[in-house]
Amino acid sequence: MDVRVGANCCRSTIAAAALLLSAGLAGAACTSRRCSDTQAVARFRSSLAAECNCTSTASPKRYVRCVKWRIKAAMKAGDLSPACRKPILRCEADSTCGLPNAVACCRLSGTGHVKARIVKSAADCRGTACPSARSASAACTSEGECLSDYDGTRAGDSRTVAGIELAWCPAGSFMMGSPDDEPERRADERQVNVTLTRGFWMAKYETTQGDFKRVMGALPGDLTAELPEGDRNPVGNVNFTEAESYAAALTRLGHDAGELPVDWEFRLPTEAHWEYAARAGTTTATAFGNSLTSYQANFAGRSYDTAEQGPSLGHAVAVGSYPPNAWGIYDMHGNTYEWCRDWYRQALPGGTDPDLHDAIDAATPNPDGSLSRVRRGGGWGDDGCACRSASRLRFEPDRRYDHIGFRVAVVRPQHSR
Repeated sequence: MDVRVGANCCRSTIAAAALLLSAGLAGAACTSRRCSDTQAVARFRSSLAAECNCTSTASPKRYVRCVKWRIKAAMKAGDLSPACRKPILRCEADSTCGLPNAVACCRLSGTGHVKARIVKSAADCRGTACPSARSASAACTSEGECLSDYDGTRAGDSRTVAGIELAWCPAGSFMMGSPDDEPERRADERQVNVTLTRGFWMAKYETTQGDFKRVMGALPGDLTAELPEGDRNPVGNVNFTEAESYAAALTRLGHDAGELPVDWEFRLPTEAHWEYAARAGTTTATAFGNSLTSYQANFAGRSYDTAEQGPSLGHAVAVGSYPPNAWGIYDMHGNTYEWCRDWYRQALPGGTDPDLHDAIDAATPNPDGSLSRVRRGGGWGDDGCACRSASRLRFEPDRRYDHIGFRVAVVRPQHSR
């Protein structure tokens, strides 16, 4: 079935949905005026994909039969409004489920309309193939660009993939770095404007020892008195390559389990992703305001920009022991430093979707001529100023230290349309 979307007209339900979707609400095309909770619909459709085995090679008819049964059961249990039955069925009946190589395809016609359809494979798409859009009804913006059923609907939405709890960080713009009048700022924090054109999922927690052992088989380095053993304690003594290998292994697990679309992957966050997630919409020095105490984050030294002093533990603690930021992400301030994927450059990378992972020629050399990756967040042994959202330090990628760990992000790379 084809779905036509008017590029300049908002009269039809689908056209209106497409305009909403251009702001990133991929679930909106599967709702209606009477079924308007996009987050609830997105959660229910995600459960349908798992419970009805969307990625199997069974026929589409078998998948739709399962969907109808699940919808009926959810309505009977009071978990789904009857008003949502038709819009959800509309999306699921015109989906890639049960078709192992099928993709949604967006094509902009000469008359300014977008034709959204399911095709047998990406090679059969005469427009833009959208591998992570399950339904043609929720595949395209009014400009013919791809949407993703995998996007969240609002900041802080939750998802679990390969055992990793994630929080949604929507596309947006922000000022990266610190203003000139921020106390104890460093010279390499000069502010730049950054625009992130795609939302991403950030791990709610720093990577734990338990998760690292579960995925990789063993810890990457020794434990210490300051980095005690514990499955919920952060992993440390991990170098950059080992952190990237862990992310790649999670990608394989997610793809193999059908929990992660083929055009999404786990990565270390860029500096821009990291700071955007740490700020969670704030413009202050930390996600909790312009001061920070060790009641709010795990660090050992002086509080930041306040006379109030908290405890000095001097060691790592279980992730999630301190309050989260506004998007439900924990320990972006303190506990352990976190690797970012960028090469360290003294000037912050600004502009649109900055990513210095491969920009080795742009890296600022260390005094001995070596090059470093970036680490962020501060750690258990630092003063509060090192835990600010804009604070950044360098570290050579082949080295390891007990107070340096990482967290992962789930992104749809820019080469994926």
